[in-house]
Amino acid sequence: IGNNMPLIDIKGWHGSKVNLNPFANILSRLGDDEAFVIGRNSQYSDYALPCASLCVSRIHCMITKKDDRYTLWDCSLNGTTVEF
Repeated sequence: IGNNMPLIDIKGWHGSKVNLNPFANILSRLGDDEAFVIGRNSQYSDYALPCASLCVSRIHCMITKKDDRYTLWDCSLNGTTVEF
């Protein structure tokens, strides 16, 4: 992982895009059974979005790693996409 991480577009959040570059070091150290969780509540998430809107789920999405491949899992009702 370098500094070329994609943006995540969080549907329903006014800020919309999350830049993953600041988390590249954390993501590179994920084990096969670990996940990096993004949501609206720090109690449930590794990164809590600065938003109190119910449009963002407590656990909105998570990123997992297996065999040096990353997967974005959308756990929300509003949607999450990746922009390269």
